[in-house]
Amino acid sequence: MLPSARRFVTIATSALVVSAAAATISATPAAATLSAPSPSSVANTATAQQVSVTASGLVLLPAMSISGPGGASFNATGVSASGSTVTGTFNLDPNGLPAPPGSYTLTVTCASGCSGDTTTLAVTGVAPHPTSITPSTIATDQGALAVTIAGTGFADGDSVTLRNSSTTVTDPNVVFTPDFAHSSATALKGTLNTSGATVQTDDVVVTATNALSGSCAHCASVVPAPDVIIDSLSAPAVGEGAQNLPETIFGGGFQPGATVVVKTTLGGAASTDVTVSGVSVASSGVINAHLSATPTATTGSRFLVVTNPDGSSASSAITIDAAPKITKVTASPRGQNSVNGTATLDGTGFQPGATVSFGSGVTLDPANGAVNVPNATTAQVLGIDVASDAATGQRPVTIINPDGGSTTSSSASVPSGNQWFFTVVLGPAVTSFSPKSLGLNTASVPFDLAGSFAPNQSAGGVSVTTPDDNNIVFSVASINTTDIKGTVSVGPSTRVGAHDLKLVDSFGGTTTCASCVSVSPFAITGVSPASMTNVAGQQALQVTGSSLTTGHAYTLTMTRNPAVPGQGVVTTDGTATGNTWSSTVNIVDDAPGKYDLKLTDDSNSASFGSCSACFSILPSGALSVAAVSPTHIPAAAITTVTITGQHLFRGAKVSFPAGSGLIPGKTTPHADASGAVLSLSVPVAVDANTPPGSTVNLTLTNAPAGTTADPAQTSTLPKALTIDPAAASKGTHGTMLLLHRTPSHLTFGHLVTLTGELVDASSGKGLNNKSIKLSYVDHRGINHFVATTTTSGGGFYNFSFEPRYSGRYHAHFLGQPATKTAIGYGRSAATAGSTSVASKVSIHFRQHGSRLVISGHVAPGASGHKVTLYRRLHGRRVRVSTARLSSSSRYRFSINNVAPGTYHLLVAIGATSRNAAGASRTLKVVKT
Repeated sequence: MLPSARRFVTIATSALVVSAAAATISATPAAATLSAPSPSSVANTATAQQVSVTASGLVLLPAMSISGPGGASFNATGVSASGSTVTGTFNLDPNGLPAPPGSYTLTVTCASGCSGDTTTLAVTGVAPHPTSITPSTIATDQGALAVTIAGTGFADGDSVTLRNSSTTVTDPNVVFTPDFAHSSATALKGTLNTSGATVQTDDVVVTATNALSGSCAHCASVVPAPDVIIDSLSAPAVGEGAQNLPETIFGGGFQPGATVVVKTTLGGAASTDVTVSGVSVASSGVINAHLSATPTATTGSRFLVVTNPDGSSASSAITIDAAPKITKVTASPRGQNSVNGTATLDGTGFQPGATVSFGSGVTLDPANGAVNVPNATTAQVLGIDVASDAATGQRPVTIINPDGGSTTSSSASVPSGNQWFFTVVLGPAVTSFSPKSLGLNTASVPFDLAGSFAPNQSAGGVSVTTPDDNNIVFSVASINTTDIKGTVSVGPSTRVGAHDLKLVDSFGGTTTCASCVSVSPFAITGVSPASMTNVAGQQALQVTGSSLTTGHAYTLTMTRNPAVPGQGVVTTDGTATGNTWSSTVNIVDDAPGKYDLKLTDDSNSASFGSCSACFSILPSGALSVAAVSPTHIPAAAITTVTITGQHLFRGAKVSFPAGSGLIPGKTTPHADASGAVLSLSVPVAVDANTPPGSTVNLTLTNAPAGTTADPAQTSTLPKALTIDPAAASKGTHGTMLLLHRTPSHLTFGHLVTLTGELVDASSGKGLNNKSIKLSYVDHRGINHFVATTTTSGGGFYNFSFEPRYSGRYHAHFLGQPATKTAIGYGRSAATAGSTSVASKVSIHFRQHGSRLVISGHVAPGASGHKVTLYRRLHGRRVRVSTARLSSSSRYRFSINNVAPGTYHLLVAIGATSRNAAGASRTLKVVKT
């Protein structure tokens, strides 16, 4: 510890200030001082110039920068301090254009704790030396003309003037605006404004910021501005109703900012019924614009006037034409997916080069389409193609003349009695072809092509072909909305296997059924015996055919045509000797009627022959009902009733008298080990209003399909059932809703009809004017509304709609008392079964040299799913490429270096979570 003593502390008030109030101490910043830089001058082309200064009073690391003429400034990089020396590096030519020469202020700034100081640095540059200017001929009254001055020694900040080569007097009306961002040391860019300039030969003078200058003698010629003139118009006529008709004005002397108007008289005001928009001066000789005329614009001669900003102007004659008029459309209806249709338009004011539109989905074929206008009153349209998804119905026709005048036909504008529309009708869709198999060298085999077809067609206008083999010849005899019938002959040299079937209907609508018909090496030509009774048991059967193989095992299947509930397929095996197949069949209580036969080679299932309705099963004796059990059933309930009797068979139908209040379901046969039907069971629903104690007759019939081909037998058991009072636990069943099944496989966009009936169970009569709702359940189990309809006479109803997605379709009665049971389907609402809706794929192609582009879209939308392009070759599909659908469900295949030839292409998509697999039509492409 220090000895006690008095000590003194001196505080230099010039350096520290003590504030009594705040009790703080603050320091005054030291000032940095700079010496002259080293070097004291640098070239403006230097890209890595080090500059050093001696500084005093610096605290922490400083920053260094320079600023000079015209606001030019540069920051040093790599600044460092060593003792009192600060060094930095400058790039004075960062973008190929040197810095402006002259005196610069060099500043060193402290990072903190001191104030900076400045000194000067000289940046030197050479005198600019211009050698030429482009363009060298410049018109007076030229605004913002882009020019480039070539030479050397150019720098940022240079200025440009033009001076008279004879008098050396600078023209003050020539203003140069530099574009230093795009200039370099050898090319100075900018714009010249020569408004009011003097006509003369000029030197180009470039002056740097250090006052050094250079000139190019006699480099520029200022000439008088040309007179404005209009030579021609791209559209010398404008039609009534034209909208934004492109107009190009050719001439000279056009100035930026020129205006364009249409006038009735040169000295008058601009027309209000003919207007100009989108005026753009492309050059002194070209102006682009758009002209529009109102539908009621006055026809006749007008003037198109161009006026420059300096007031000079020019005019050209222009004509306002009357719009075309359509007085009649002559065109036959065309089907979806049809090509090369024709139409004739009668009217007035048609012009060569006119275009015709029939609305969305109808186009002119790129190869065959054309609009021929032989005179002002007739327009012939060739090569009309209708897309497969084009909306059906009547549609107006629009014609547009080259002058923009247009008209659209309508019932109001076309004289009464004349057709004003073009009609698109439903395209054909094929669901099945019967027989599935055809034998080689067979003639006039009846066929039935099932599907949906437009009404009002003639058989003579329908074409059925197999595109890959012309040895199969079809002859169409009749067509209606659900099937096409005729005969088909197969030549001896026809290729064996599956064939696509192409259908073109009377309206040109086209569809292709892939692998729809098969040609087998053999065919069934005869059956012996041609019929048996339905209690025949084991009986010998011979089938004769063509091209059978001796010793081969064949399987025979017998299928009732039409099918009946409960009747399965009869199958038996046998061996061929020569062209005869022999075996035995077991016929036990099978449903009487006509049967289809199919003979399949066991060693090759793709090889088979068939015949339609060529074998009959006959009833062996009179059908009779002996008893039913139970004999008493309660009202307001469903009870299973068992029927016994004589000569029962599969598929028999139960019925009750009208008004009895009883509704039967589907019969189920019960057979012994030999297959003999011992009894039948049927669910019977009884309305709650049926009087207890009443007795009801039960009728059994063996013709459930109701066709004349089935030998009808009927047996009635009087007073077979007695109605007991309703059980207390049962609900009310005052109505019964039936829904007939829909086809199991459809294509998106194709119309299907569901039918059914609503019955009052107490009276058995149909309920009229009742509302029925249709809905479907998707793959997630979510129910979606489809449509509603109203029952007609007899309680019948139908829904015609286009199923979009696969699912189960249901019908619901919305009135009272609500339907609780759908007889035959066992659900609280009638179900038409699970419906598989195939995706619809369109296909188009374009040819670009040796490259083919295949494109189209899939509906419903299936964004992200894979589609595959196939080539059909020798009856089978060969994969070519795959692609993913875009967000709008479109696809595109581009195939390079395609050799000349004929190609059959199709695009297919696999099954999605909502729809079954689908494929496009087969597209025939001939590469030339």
